[in-house]
Amino acid sequence: MLNRARAAFKTFLENALQGETPGAELEQFFCQVLEKNRGKGFVGGCLFGNTALEASDTVPQFANLVSDVFAEWIDKLQKIIAAAQSVGQVRQDLPADPLAELVVIIIKGGIMQTRLNKAEGVLTRALGTLRVLKP
Repeated sequence: MLNRARAAFKTFLENALQGETPGAELEQFFCQVLEKNRGKGFVGGCLFGNTALEASDTVPQFANLVSDVFAEWIDKLQKIIAAAQSVGQVRQDLPADPLAELVVIIIKGGIMQTRLNKAEGVLTRALGTLRVLKP
């Protein structure tokens, strides 16, 4: 089940990270994250987040798979952020690696809070906050 979810998430990332410029790719990704969660009615949990929290201490193979999913996500974002930095679409005073990690952390926290409250406000604000990456 985790492997199927991983494949589906890779497809989501490929489809969501589209745009004419690296900055447009990031913007499209933020919009797609919000739309995906709206489409679910902010119900249900994130399989990867839940697995990370609940099984990471007891099922190492699950923890490793989820860790790989997050690492792949961060790596994709890091490359796009670095490309956006090189053309002046993302601030350059911070390295792309920690910025990519920060994006994932903020999105995961925003999704968790949005699902808890069954309202998009927190996720919308979280994604809006990520726009401070622009110069």
